[in-house]
Amino acid sequence: MKISIRLVAVAAAAMIVPFAGIATAASAGAASLTPTITVSVTPNPIVEVGDSAVNAVVQVEALPALAGASVNISSIDLTNTCTSVAFNSIAGGLPPTGSNPASVVLDSEGNATVELDAAGCVPGTDVIEADVLTVPYKTATTTLTIKGPVDTPPGLTASPSKEVETGTSGVGGDSDVYAVFTVETSSVYAEQTVEIQSSELVDRCGVGSEWVTNDGVYSDSATALAVLDDNGNATFTFYGVSCATGKSTVLAEVEAGLHPKYTTTFKVKSPRSTI
Repeated sequence: MKISIRLVAVAAAAMIVPFAGIATAASAGAASLTPTITVSVTPNPIVEVGDSAVNAVVQVEALPALAGASVNISSIDLTNTCTSVAFNSIAGGLPPTGSNPASVVLDSEGNATVELDAAGCVPGTDVIEADVLTVPYKTATTTLTIKGPVDTPPGLTASPSKEVETGTSGVGGDSDVYAVFTVETSSVYAEQTVEIQSSELVDRCGVGSEWVTNDGVYSDSATALAVLDDNGNATFTFYGVSCATGKSTVLAEVEAGLHPKYTTTFKVKSPRSTI
């Protein structure tokens, strides 16, 4: 009986080894799947406003080992299907500067952000590309879906709803924040004015901030005004420099009729590695 028990125990132990080896290999395989660089765009899909305009936040996230590397952000698709395209950056301070393509520097955590401002766009799918301009010369892509103007459910949304600041230690900016706020109301308010305001958000940004509407109107105060398009929609891009982290309430009010009001919460998160 003792001999039988020992044989069973040895056999059981032998069976454990292969499973442990398989688990280790799977873990190593999962680690190898971690991307070197990614690029994303929000909101996505996006509904055009005004003059078939598109405003979105493009975020590049890379491994911290690539901090300080230059990255080229471009889109041949958007360039070919829109009458104007710019990738706007405040890494050099306010006001934002735009170019197409745009060259940005990854901050100490491996991140960089720009705002996409395009007009006269044809609805469809468009590839956006981020290319590391030094070794290891990696490329990441994402696809933006653009939808034509249409009536949408009322509300106020922030894209992204949580923004990780970019730019640390003088690399790639200065705790910069980018966000696109989309106001959607009834089409009965077409061509009326809508106001957006957030003293909380503006006060967070010690060096300065700006609102820019989808029709190119700038405001460096706590409020900004835009004209709603034929579907009752408008967008506001927010840029902030040297911003404190935390949540801010943002309010939009239509300045006509029943003065419908909409609110949303936008959260600023401290710089951090995100992949």
